[in-house]
Amino acid sequence: MARTTTRKAGGAAKPAPQREASNDMVDSDGSLTELSSEGENSEPEVESSEEEIEEDDDENDGDFGSSRKKAAPRRSAGGAAPRSRQSNTTPRARKSAGTAKTPRSGSKRSGPSRPRAGTSAATPSAARSRAAASRDELPINDDNEIFVAVKDPNSALQSIAEDWVVAFSDNEASALADLVNFIIRACGCNGSVDENQVVDIDNVVDNLEELQEAFKKQPIPSYPIVSRSKTFKSFRKSLNDFLHRLVMSAYDAEILTADGFMEPYQAWVSAMSSSSLRSFRHTATVIALWTISALSEVGAQATKDLATATKQRDAEKKKARTDKSRLKDLESKLVESRKLKARLEEYINEFINSVFVHRFRDFDAGIRSECVSALGSWMKNHPSQYLQSSYFRYIGWVLSDVDASVRMAAVQAMTGLYTGGNFVSSVRHFTEMFKARLVQMATGDVELGVRIATINVLAVIDKHDLLEDEQRDLLATHIFDVEPSIRNAVAGFLANILDEMVSEGASELGSLSAASKKKGKQAEEMQHEKAKLRFKCLAELLVKYGHRLDAAAGTAETDAVEELGVVIHGAKEGRVGMAVEALWGAVDELQHWKALLDLLLLDHSDKAAAGGNKAIENAAPAVYRLDADEEAVLVEALAAILRKTLAGAEAIDDADDTTKEDVSRASIAALPKLFSKYRTDAPRIADLLLIPQVLDLEMYTELQEATAFEALWDDVSSQIQRHVEPLVLKHGVQTLQKLMATTSQSNVNSTKLSALEEALVSSLRETVSDRDVETAGFSEDEVHLLAANMLRLHLVSQVANTSDALEDDEGGQATSGWEIVLGIASRGCLAYKEEESLVRDAIATLALYIMWKTRQVILPEAGSQTALAEALLAKRTPVLSLLEEFVASTQSQACIGVQRVAFEKIATIHMLYAAIPQQTPAAATADDASVGQAEEDAAARLRASPQLPVLLNLQCHSDLQQHCAHFVKAEIERYIEKSSVLEKEANGHADAAHDSSDEEAANGNHDHNEDQEDEDDEDAEATPKASRVRGGKSKKAKKGASAGKASNGAGAVTERPNEAQLQAEHTFCSVISTFVAAIRVGVIDAKHSTVVLIHFGRLGAIYDSCCKALVEVLKEEAIFGGYNRAVIVESCIWDSLREAFELCLDGGDAGGETRFVSLSRQLANALVVRGAGFTALRKIDARCLISLHSRASEHIAQKVAAAERNGDKRVKQKMPALYKGMANLLMTATPTDAVKIKSAMDRAFRAANVQVPPAAKAWDAHRSYEKRLLKIAAKSALFAPAVAASGKKDDGAARKGAAAAAGSGELSDSGGELTDDDAADDDGLPANGSRVLPTPVRSSHKRDRAEAEGGEEESDNEMDDHEVVGSEMADLDVDMPTSEAGSLRLDLDDDGNDEAAVGDASRRKRIKT
Repeated sequence: MARTTTRKAGGAAKPAPQREASNDMVDSDGSLTELSSEGENSEPEVESSEEEIEEDDDENDGDFGSSRKKAAPRRSAGGAAPRSRQSNTTPRARKSAGTAKTPRSGSKRSGPSRPRAGTSAATPSAARSRAAASRDELPINDDNEIFVAVKDPNSALQSIAEDWVVAFSDNEASALADLVNFIIRACGCNGSVDENQVVDIDNVVDNLEELQEAFKKQPIPSYPIVSRSKTFKSFRKSLNDFLHRLVMSAYDAEILTADGFMEPYQAWVSAMSSSSLRSFRHTATVIALWTISALSEVGAQATKDLATATKQRDAEKKKARTDKSRLKDLESKLVESRKLKARLEEYINEFINSVFVHRFRDFDAGIRSECVSALGSWMKNHPSQYLQSSYFRYIGWVLSDVDASVRMAAVQAMTGLYTGGNFVSSVRHFTEMFKARLVQMATGDVELGVRIATINVLAVIDKHDLLEDEQRDLLATHIFDVEPSIRNAVAGFLANILDEMVSEGASELGSLSAASKKKGKQAEEMQHEKAKLRFKCLAELLVKYGHRLDAAAGTAETDAVEELGVVIHGAKEGRVGMAVEALWGAVDELQHWKALLDLLLLDHSDKAAAGGNKAIENAAPAVYRLDADEEAVLVEALAAILRKTLAGAEAIDDADDTTKEDVSRASIAALPKLFSKYRTDAPRIADLLLIPQVLDLEMYTELQEATAFEALWDDVSSQIQRHVEPLVLKHGVQTLQKLMATTSQSNVNSTKLSALEEALVSSLRETVSDRDVETAGFSEDEVHLLAANMLRLHLVSQVANTSDALEDDEGGQATSGWEIVLGIASRGCLAYKEEESLVRDAIATLALYIMWKTRQVILPEAGSQTALAEALLAKRTPVLSLLEEFVASTQSQACIGVQRVAFEKIATIHMLYAAIPQQTPAAATADDASVGQAEEDAAARLRASPQLPVLLNLQCHSDLQQHCAHFVKAEIERYIEKSSVLEKEANGHADAAHDSSDEEAANGNHDHNEDQEDEDDEDAEATPKASRVRGGKSKKAKKGASAGKASNGAGAVTERPNEAQLQAEHTFCSVISTFVAAIRVGVIDAKHSTVVLIHFGRLGAIYDSCCKALVEVLKEEAIFGGYNRAVIVESCIWDSLREAFELCLDGGDAGGETRFVSLSRQLANALVVRGAGFTALRKIDARCLISLHSRASEHIAQKVAAAERNGDKRVKQKMPALYKGMANLLMTATPTDAVKIKSAMDRAFRAANVQVPPAAKAWDAHRSYEKRLLKIAAKSALFAPAVAASGKKDDGAARKGAAAAAGSGELSDSGGELTDDDAADDDGLPANGSRVLPTPVRSSHKRDRAEAEGGEEESDNEMDDHEVVGSEMADLDVDMPTSEAGSLRLDLDDDGNDEAAVGDASRRKRIKT
């Protein structure tokens, strides 16, 4: 709390604050969450003396709004606190009693004795207050000259400051009143204080509370220092400038230490800084901080003056003939300088103790950030005064702040501490204490910007040798981080380590260079040698950190390594390339690709090193000899460096630049040597195969290197045929694709590709040896050889048409490759586990063969299309039959992997043929004379486009669709079992991906919270909510908090999937996405979507995305496919809801019901097409909607009745929860539909003899569902007169309308139950609730939109004419009390006239239809 008592002149200044080190920063109030363990354990204790000022927490520090007031005595100059001053307190804002938003329009005049603060100036009207809520204007009076000047960016602030100093000299009280009122205006308040109040220090708290109470009734949307309006754009900067000029002018005028200036100023500013109103507290805090900065600058000048006076006095004493009068003047001047310096230090300490110490712990993160930033600037500008342990601890403690902006401010404050060498010795102890926390922030902070800033600070600290080797290694390992910005930040740190290593090895390189000079080596070649050394050192570092990363992923022996393994989870493949990308700008020598190429061409083997007298000519010197791991790293880096070099050359676009030619020439010469050197090293070959992909292969032609191009083809083909590693084959095939794209060498490409294809097919023939492939027994070696050759053939078939090679049977002298591959695929029926990969590749090769052949058939330049089509059909038929046999899981004995591939390929083939336009007789035999010019052109375009012959037409029959659906269902069950989904659900760990699918549930509460927060933001006096400051979180932020944000800013270690789990998820999602794609294309009927939809919310975000895609398909079918398709979609929706609810009943986990409700929300989107403002543009047929809800009611009634008979209480209590999902499907229901649904529900419960308990909690969902139906039904104009009549019993006209509105027997129940035993046909359904089956008139899955619109117009005529489209949405969530269930007054008259009236209305509706 602020201490606001008067000072006595001549007092001694207190030292820098020390009390806060012991108690004030203890996190008992929750302001700081987790202090650094290093700071708590290693920092020396600071003894407390009786002279120290006791600090008190105010209500904004830790108790978050406590109304308790604390007294804090203020010391006089002599160190004693007068008793009369001990009762002074900092202001506490009293909470207004619900009138915070009522503006006060009038003003009160001050009384003769003691005027009330804040009432001397007129307050603006309420209209002005509301109009100023925009960003363009703040309703702040311009009645203060200083405020107007500071607000004007063109004002001469120096003149304003000097004028105030002159005014203070003339009338202290008046000038102080102007200054304090200026501060009040800067807070956004229109209240004022007069001359008597401003100097009455004892009553500052009371006067300020009156100001605050008046301000609460006059809220504004913002306040000047944070306003975004143009008027206050430069206010913050001008305010800082004015305060600095004011303090300097007061110092020059020698009034800074006057008793009437700083005492009241400090009292008011300190009191405001403890206000509960953010505008007062924030503004006063920054004013105090900027005042401390200005006083520190004055103090620095006073220190210089004191030193000058001391030198003058000493010089005068040393004179032989001392001038006593001058010496006396100098002594007097020295004493005054000491008093001035002491007084300034006292002012600064008072501001720090009363403002900084408390606001440093403020629950508002912005205010805490202001304090930390100011402390950093003080340390940088005034190191002699603020580079002390008592201030360092503040920086160290906020490194663990919960708010990222505060942590960022702390890190930025530290940046200036290490830029100058003279600071290092002063901050060494602080660095040793908190460097572990800095390393933790750099490697694991949840805020990316904080991590980057911390890494930059650690890079500067490392230049002063303050980091340990383990900490350096931990930080440098993040050169492999998944975040590019982190890699770029660490690159500079790693470059420093690299420079140190190069410097250490330069001595050996120097001796080597001296010896080489005798042989005539030039000076530039010495730089070439140094570049080789740098690459050697870089490889050593990357190998070291790569091993460290592998150890973190494998074992996790220490906490640091375990954390590293969690944060860095990038794949091993390509991580050297990521490091090169980051180091490219930090290490210039990386651009010396020639040195790297020469280094790799040297012999680094042990044999070359131990050659002795018979030393190999190209043996690498010991200074940069590479081991196997380092050589592997540099080979991988070579491709990345060449890619960056060529990309840079293309970006420059300089005609004189020869970089492209130089790289091509060097690569053409080096690649054959490198392929030969590493021919047995598969990983190195995989990296080398990337180099041709980054080169411009057209340069082979330009440089007339056709022979070298052929040699490159031979090398690539040889590597493909020699190696079986998937990565080598993958890169080899990619290189083949790049070679085939070299059009200038098309003849060479055709010849070499045919030779490769023939070699691969010949390898298959040799292994098979004329045996019956389908039934032959192969040895283990033969299976391995067949699998390798089949994999090669499969990968080559992805980029080249291998159909000719597969069909070649050498004139009937040998078995064709096609027959061999088909026979291998047929071996899948044998279910040999060791042959699974072989069969999978064979199936994939057959599918690619069909695709390539189909492409040949549909191309316009194809020859005899009929002959090609017949040949393709002869091969396609057995392949599809074989794949269908594999997919039929109930009959197939094939391995699961084979079934997956068979399902994906058969679905892909059907989708391919479904996407190709079919030939029609009109297109094939168009008569040019019988059509117009436009039709002739259209027919010509159609003939020119790819078309599928009628002979190749392919349809997915119903049995195959059923097999595919059963396979997908079985695949889902296998994945659930394998991924332990049931165990996680049983343990209460629901899938987090479900949250993204359930956004609608949170929208209502979230919107309400946002509205409330917006309302609070409009009130300038509102204390920030705990949800927006430290110690509290909003509802929206609580989800993120559970995801792992630690209180100290580091990310909590969460469970991450391993490689096997990710692979399993990828395989599973591939199957599901293929099934969904087949449904979207129309290959598989949409009715099979149920097998996927029922697991919505259980299996991850990708799975849920697939479910949403299926919902869109159902919407298109239901809305635009006609009534028959709508019936099928309605059946699919009901089956999905029913089975999903059964899973919820069987599972019993807490999240099951939530997932079911989320599914119902998604399925509700399939019933309507929305337009702007959520208006319903098109809806599903009303008969389908009624049928859907009727079936649900019948199902619930039957299940509850069976549970009662069987004594199953759990099912009986859970079944009514099905209505929670059904309620979401009422969004398209009209009042007529609601009445029919209610009638069907009542009939179903009566038929099952189920009684709904009136107060049972288990039936709350049923009651809510019923209320919603009655709410929708009440909107009908048919019942409006009845409702009106219930309020006007004496009105004859109303009673007549009520009689006309009454219905037939179904509207006779007084308890809100709509029943009619004789009107079963009125709800569009048979009395027993059986389905209305579609008529088989549909010829395709899609229907023209125009036809659909016409159909809907007919169905709309069946709806109630008084329906208002889209009006149901506004009231879906409005609850209706149970007592209002019968308020529709459907039984209005007892004389039966209501029955006749409603009956007539029903007959009129039937006539319309």
